[in-house]
Amino acid sequence: MSKIDLEKRIRKIIKKGDEYDKLEVKCSYDLSQKRDRIRLVKCIAAIANSDSTYFDNTGYIVLGAKRGKLVGGFDALDKDSTSANIHNWVRDYIEPKANFTVERFNDPKVGWWGIIVIPPSFETHVFRKEYSDQKLTIRRGDVYVRDGDSTILAEKPDHDRLQRRKFQNTIDKFESKIESLEAKIEEQKSVQPDLKLYFTDEKNNLYEELEVYPFIIEKTSEEYLSELSEDKDIREIENELKNLRNEIDTGKRQGISISIEFNR
Repeated sequence: MSKIDLEKRIRKIIKKGDEYDKLEVKCSYDLSQKRDRIRLVKCIAAIANSDSTYFDNTGYIVLGAKRGKLVGGFDALDKDSTSANIHNWVRDYIEPKANFTVERFNDPKVGWWGIIVIPPSFETHVFRKEYSDQKLTIRRGDVYVRDGDSTILAEKPDHDRLQRRKFQNTIDKFESKIESLEAKIEEQKSVQPDLKLYFTDEKNNLYEELEVYPFIIEKTSEEYLSELSEDKDIREIENELKNLRNEIDTGKRQGISISIEFNR
């Protein structure tokens, strides 16, 4: 989505005052204060840990707005370094780091405002460091998710969902690899030479009649398969299949049940 289309979408959302589970509209973050920086990091991680049927599962944090109105005044976005700082704060406190982008806008009426765009994730983003003051406490290992328009600590159903989506992503990768390997194998089959059968009679006259007996074969099946095994492309495919089976065995040990049948 282009920056212009993104701005139009978010302005429309702000105006309607709609609420989504992966949307946070804020005008109160003071990025000069560590507590607010941690609050922002927590929100980014929570949205990355959540799933939604809206907007292709993409999350948004709108800075310099409140429901129903764009208020601007988010002057920190005037600095090019703000985006890099937000990335550094998330990297410092969250593992694995959540992916996101920061888009800045300068409205002639209200000034600076912005959007943090958080694409879908298949990881579980966990706090790796603690933070505590009189109003906010973060513990190492905390996992946050979105519940409506609130950010809350993950409970068992949330952890189960996060585990399932990671496994599903692994399975999807396996299936994609298998389809690619099968396509390569079919391509190889299409260029394989046909076997030619030749037959001789008792006087060693050569025929191509199936009824003639005894007969000899120009290439035995063992010789033909041996040539195939020496083919570079086939070896590469077999190595990829071997690596893939190792990955699947790892997945099985984590509770994934997958079976593959491969016939050449």
